[in-house]
Amino acid sequence: MEVDGVEYFPVTGEAEALALVHAKSDTYVDSRRLAEYAVSLGVAPPRYTPLGVLPLIVTVWFPGATEGLLVWDLHEMEEGDPDEGRP
Repeated sequence: MEVDGVEYFPVTGEAEALALVHAKSDTYVDSRRLAEYAVSLGVAPPRYTPLGVLPLIVTVWFPGATEGLLVWDLHEMEEGDPDEGRP
């Protein structure tokens, strides 16, 4: 999904799991724990492998939107070393 030249990676998956992720997000859990929780429910970011670095989940507010969109924070990771954070 691209908006104003920026590519975003919305959190997607089974409706039931997404509802749980959104509910957890509403409790103001930190971005790292929210991502870990999502993966535990089977909701994973694009190109994710269990040995890879897990990106954070952040909320993006688009102009005119009444609700934020949960997205995987992949932008920063793509700029770095792909092996960074691996054991």
